[in-house]
Amino acid sequence: MTALVLRRFCERCGAYREPHQIRMVGPQASAVPMCATCGGALRTEHQRQAAPFGSELARAFVFPFQVVVAIPAVAIAIFVTLAGFVPFLGGWLSTAFGGILNVSFVFLVVRATAEGRDDLASDTEIAGNVWLWFSPLIRYFLTLLVAFTPALAALVFLGWTASAPLVLALALLGLLYLPAGIIVAAHNEGCIAPLNPVPAVQIIFRIPGAYFLTLVFLLLAATLGGAVVYGASLVLGSIPILGALVLRVIGLYAPVVMGRQLGLLMREHGEEL
Repeated sequence: MTALVLRRFCERCGAYREPHQIRMVGPQASAVPMCATCGGALRTEHQRQAAPFGSELARAFVFPFQVVVAIPAVAIAIFVTLAGFVPFLGGWLSTAFGGILNVSFVFLVVRATAEGRDDLASDTEIAGNVWLWFSPLIRYFLTLLVAFTPALAALVFLGWTASAPLVLALALLGLLYLPAGIIVAAHNEGCIAPLNPVPAVQIIFRIPGAYFLTLVFLLLAATLGGAVVYGASLVLGSIPILGALVLRVIGLYAPVVMGRQLGLLMREHGEEL
């Protein structure tokens, strides 16, 4: 995110002047900024100044409360909750629709944020193409597969007793890889694109500092979201329908914040990538 900043430049000194280095000369209504060092007139410039990346990541925690985000999140929660009451198939439909819509929504947040947009206007073709409903979910599962297959393979072929340190190390690497993999999956329309780990690994190595800072904020978002969901479940778990609806809305909070943070990583460091 950038903001316009007023700067004063002295042509004689060839330097920008801070407020304490500026004298205002003339009547107050039409005072002219002058350089306190050489007495020359100052040129006024409007410059775009980027906010610190950490503060942008922190602002993501209030992003889900924007109307353009909250309304579709509530709509998804209502739809998924009502699907759970379909006779015989309710549980299956609720799980299926919840997975598809939640992942699609988070991917939409990632893409929109990376493009510098706060609105979540989606592709109008999605409504008429059922395949596009399932595509994000498939890409998400393939990303998980690439991230954690090495750890699972070590566990299956070597056993837990013999490979515990290796499995834990590979699982940790998978967790480090996962955010970059999700970024790639959110931006690629082809379902098999996440099977190629190279683009995600390039993201990590090209901006390691920003990437690991983002990981810290992702961990904070996941921890906060989990704590809120757990606390809300203790209060709302016994309330039929309304309790389930509210819990689904709350459950989207952390994924949306994390999607926003991943999108910010791409937006703020797109030139380096």
